[in-house]
Amino acid sequence: MQRLNYNIGELADPAIETFVQQTFEVAAAKGVDYLEVSITENTGLHLTAGQGVLEGLTASDERVASLRGIYKGRSGTTYTEQLSNNQIESLIESLVESASLGLEGVLKPKKGHKQCFAKNFYANDQTEVQPKIELLLSLEQAALEAAPEVTKTDFCEYHEIRKKRYLFSSTGMDLREHSSVCSAAVSAVAERGETVRTAFSAQTAERATELQVTLLGREAGQLAAKSLTGGIITSGNYPVILLNTVAAALLEGFAPVFCADRVLDKMSLLEGKIGETIASGLVNLIDDPRLLGGARIMHFDDEGTLTNRRSLIEKGKLLSFLHNTKTAEAFNHVSTGHGIRANHKGGIEVQPSNLWIEK
Repeated sequence: MQRLNYNIGELADPAIETFVQQTFEVAAAKGVDYLEVSITENTGLHLTAGQGVLEGLTASDERVASLRGIYKGRSGTTYTEQLSNNQIESLIESLVESASLGLEGVLKPKKGHKQCFAKNFYANDQTEVQPKIELLLSLEQAALEAAPEVTKTDFCEYHEIRKKRYLFSSTGMDLREHSSVCSAAVSAVAERGETVRTAFSAQTAERATELQVTLLGREAGQLAAKSLTGGIITSGNYPVILLNTVAAALLEGFAPVFCADRVLDKMSLLEGKIGETIASGLVNLIDDPRLLGGARIMHFDDEGTLTNRRSLIEKGKLLSFLHNTKTAEAFNHVSTGHGIRANHKGGIEVQPSNLWIEK
């Protein structure tokens, strides 16, 4: 195994680099032919408010590592929630044991390449909690003042996460990404007599100062109040206009049919329909892992494939599925950079990132 040369500037972390280098050295000594080390650090903040006061504040901090490797021609995986140099020996032994069982699919070594991404990481926001509390209280107040019928909120919350991702391999792969994302959401309750209606509104942004909480609260409150005027209509066929949030919820339910692993498992109705028209000619469906303000920003996936914007449907025609390395090989395709590990304990699946319908 070659020794990595680190020179990545602002994304450098000596503790992680030392842990990774020692892990490679122990793995090589134990006969591991190829090794990938994926490390994720998540720092989060979750705030909830009600009746004009802060109800809950939860801060979280997590650092985990997932390993994939090849030992005597077989693939193995393992993970740790303690990045301690004292744990490396047992960690590699666990990987070797996993490979000996032969339960994992075939892992192919990735070529070494180095890149780092940190364009939307706001480390200085981490300690500024009070402005976020005030933002949350303003969100609730805007919802309550949106209409006379609004009496309270079901929930009002703010969530943020700063994520650091690292992916190293014994062949010299060195990928690093720092990103930040936050969101605010409120559900307003409107009442008129015995009739009660609720409406929900949410927004995602790169940082708290970009959230438009007044508009967000007003939207939820007004939608709740307007829904009080709804009535019963005769059964029949009608043209329907869907709110963007409703359309998004429907799209979320359909999203798995675009994942190639679902197609291989005969769990997608889109099997065999590449190139066919499956939607209105007005529909362009995009998945963009690098979408600014997106909820899941990834410049590379958990297999080290760099990501890019991808058109799944163009003018109603199905152009592509989402792939990881395994499904791409089965389809004689290339990975689209959607090999995602749901959590550090699990394997790599196919998942969308920021899926949206173009205007």
